[in-house]
Amino acid sequence: MLSILGGVVAESDPVVLEPGHRLELLAHISGRVGRLIVSVQEFQEVPLHARRRTIRKLGPAELENVYAMIRAKHKQVIRLAEIAAVVGLSPCQFSRSFRVSTGMTVTAYILRTRLETAMNLMLQADRSLCDVALRSGFSDQATFSRMFARSHHMTPSKWRRYQTMSET
Repeated sequence: MLSILGGVVAESDPVVLEPGHRLELLAHISGRVGRLIVSVQEFQEVPLHARRRTIRKLGPAELENVYAMIRAKHKQVIRLAEIAAVVGLSPCQFSRSFRVSTGMTVTAYILRTRLETAMNLMLQADRSLCDVALRSGFSDQATFSRMFARSHHMTPSKWRRYQTMSET
């Protein structure tokens, strides 16, 4: 661990260092205080666009593995680290890669999967909305109803009525 404690260089004072010069800073390294001496061998300005890390897209096989895991476990709490491990990425890298690859967040995809399951269950008229919510992976009926209404612009019971009317 390296943290600069202050000293010679202030942010407002630009320092011009030519190759061969030294920069000395007071530093805290792994619990010990000391001087950090940096020798400048070469300095090249990197364009802003080159400094940004590129985010890799997930391949079709990786996405299918992720989708399969989410479909299999959507009825329970799914940790981002658990899903990221499927493709061998850190949770942050995976989250960014998933969004770049699919155009949606992991949370949005899990919610969509849960709502699709709920809609299939609601077509079975004998199931209560509470039962549908719990079997779809929602913590309770209120959360399910709120998320469903946000997504479909109507309540689950109204959606169910429209579906049964259109079948007859």
